[in-house]
Amino acid sequence: MNPVDATGRPGAADRIAADLRERGYEIGTVTPGPAAPGAQVRYSPDNTDAAGTLVEALPGARPVPDPTGSRVLELVVGAGDAAPVQAVPSDDADCD
Repeated sequence: MNPVDATGRPGAADRIAADLRERGYEIGTVTPGPAAPGAQVRYSPDNTDAAGTLVEALPGARPVPDPTGSRVLELVVGAGDAAPVQAVPSDDADCD
């Protein structure tokens, strides 16, 4: 999964990525992105199951399908989040 920092707050997405990594998620490089209103999980059809697991683990994250590609699984940490998204422990933390 690739985290996208759309918060405008330095380090916010890095903290969430580290939290998810500790829970067993495979995390790519955090990249900056355009401002987003809140946490989103963007995913292609081939990552529907992984996206569902990630959305369940991140209260407040909204699933956003991306039918234009494949192997897309991004966590967009949005600027409107009142606090960093808190990852809930998951036994099925195999999102990659």
